[in-house]
Amino acid sequence: MPLRAVFDSIVVKPAAAAEEKKSPGGLLIPGTARPLDGDLHEGVVISVGQDVGHKVKKRPGGPDGLEYEYPAVKPGERVLYRGKGTAVVEGGEAFAILKPADVLVVIEPRGDLVDELARAATRGAP
Repeated sequence: MPLRAVFDSIVVKPAAAAEEKKSPGGLLIPGTARPLDGDLHEGVVISVGQDVGHKVKKRPGGPDGLEYEYPAVKPGERVLYRGKGTAVVEGGEAFAILKPADVLVVIEPRGDLVDELARAATRGAP
């Protein structure tokens, strides 16, 4: 890994702008035909700083009063983020350094969502 995030930063590798994708029906969609707003970008999380996440205290009366960190995003997840962040080129590859507030959503793999919707639909069936 070329870059390691520190404090409250997130390192993201932006998706290639001219990358072609294939629709579920088999149509090729050029990277320029993106339905995203001009200020929204997609990328893959490379590294997450140690201060990114939600601090949760153990419940009162528990064995200890320690705080635990649960990261909001994890390396390897695809995210949708606003702005361009701080652009960095390392080893010929482009990266964006973001703050947690710039990351809007984690893009779940489509197969998992479709499977979950199918399971929910069959639960109500007789």
